[in-house]
Amino acid sequence: MAMWRPWTPEEDQRVVDMANGGACVDQIADALKRSHNAVQFRISYLRQHLGADALPKRLPDPRQVRIRNKPQKVPGQSSAPKYIKRGGCGEQKPRVCLGCGRTFSSAHCMNRLCNTCRGRSASPYAP
Repeated sequence: MAMWRPWTPEEDQRVVDMANGGACVDQIADALKRSHNAVQFRISYLRQHLGADALPKRLPDPRQVRIRNKPQKVPGQSSAPKYIKRGGCGEQKPRVCLGCGRTFSSAHCMNRLCNTCRGRSASPYAP
């Protein structure tokens, strides 16, 4: 972990210039070799001490994901999103029943009991 180092007037001026030039917090942090949080706190400090007009009200932050271009609709397809599960979930495939040991066609990776065993009570006290 790096040690804290004081901010210099040159760095303060560079923060003001880059912020007014439209740079985001991450770009300023990379240029000054400071952390994202350090730059955010310094901008807040400079706003208080230099005045609110010295820096823009909001800086762009690339960490916030914004969807600007929506996917195009294809004629004939439903508008409902399709959720595709990876890693075996959501695939119809043969699995071994944990109740009786027979192979059955399972529609989901969490489905581990065949229909016969699913209808039975799992209680050890059931008749």
